[in-house]
Order: sequence, then C-alpha cells, then structure tokens
Amino acid sequence: MIIAIDGPSGVGKGTLAKLLAKKTGYEYLDTGALYRAVTLYMIEKGIDCDDKDSIINQITNISDNELLKLTANPKIREEEVSINVSKIAVYQEVRDFLYDFQVNFSKNPKGAILDGRDIGTVICPDADIKLFITASPQVRALRRHKENKEKGLESDYQEVFRQLKARDERDASRNIAPCKPADGAIIIDTSNLSREQVLEKAMKIIKNKS
Repeated sequence: MIIAIDGPSGVGKGTLAKLLAKKTGYEYLDTGALYRAVTLYMIEKGIDCDDKDSIINQITNISDNELLKLTANPKIREEEVSINVSKIAVYQEVRDFLYDFQVNFSKNPKGAILDGRDIGTVICPDADIKLFITASPQVRALRRHKENKEKGLESDYQEVFRQLKARDERDASRNIAPCKPADGAIIIDTSNLSREQVLEKAMKIIKNKS
C-alpha cells in the first residue's frame, strides 16, 4: 500500500506520517527533507539559490548516498535552508533529479508512506490513499514559533507568519507541481485537532481502505 500525505508547512503532516509508519510498519520518506538536502548542499557550496544555471550544473554531482546523508543533517532545518528551499523546489531539473528516488521508494513491498507537497499529484498519483493536511496560517505559524523556542532558537511570531505566508504563495502559485490537494484526496484540517485525533482520523481511513 502507498499512502501519500501532502500539505503546506506547519500542518503536522510529517508528525502524522511518522506516527502512521509506527502504527502500520510501512517505510516512511520525508520528501521535503530531500529538497532541504539539495538546498543545504548548494548553500554549503556557496551557490546562490536564485542562480538556476549553477544549481542545475551542480545537482548531478549529488549521489544517492550523499543525498540521504544530508537529509539526516540537522542543518537542513535551519532558517537559511527554510527560506531558500521553496526557491530550489521550483526548478524542474531539481524535481526531475529527485523524482526517480521518490518513485522507487514508494514501491517498497513493505508498504510506503511519503509526505510532501506533490506526492498525490505527481510522485504517486495512483497511491492507495491520498491525504491533504491543512491548518490555518495563524495556527501553523504559532506551531513553528513554539518549535523554534523549544529548540532554543530566536523566534518572532510575526516574522515566522510572514515567511510562512510568503512560502505558501510560492508553493501554491508555482507552475511546476503546485501544492494542492490531489484528485481523490481526503482533506484533514488539523487547526483544532491534537496529534492523537489526527492520527485516529487517518487510521480510520486506512482501515476502511484495507
């Protein structure tokens, strides 16, 4: 079984995907971490994330092993990467580079759960279950603000909110794989739900499909 989980940042899709993986025993892939890994690679190489030509020239130098190693690097969650990752994600060459990696992962015989922004629309359009997780911008910004504070990072709610709204606009309006619900996707609004309630909803959907 393939479970595709899409949605914008800060909705809790990664948390849900991890919890579902533990419940089901399916393999889990955070596809957003792949894009963050590419972004971190470019930053560490001193390449401007607006310099499309340089990024395209460099991307083929990243091996699968190096890509996976970078996804485990905590630096991919730092602010500089968060600000630039949506710039990297608009380049078709970057998406093409990561496409096969994601599709191959989805074919895991144990079952696969992938979360991102275009899993149900592009990577796994034939997924057995498609979920689109959403929440209000205010709730999402507050969650991100709290996470930053818990990590000991300086965080200003209004700035977090501004950056989140800007990224939403880029992700939703881009011509290539915009962030939107896939055909047949079930939408779950997590604004007023706990992690446990979201998990319960998702597990009911999976059980009904099994």
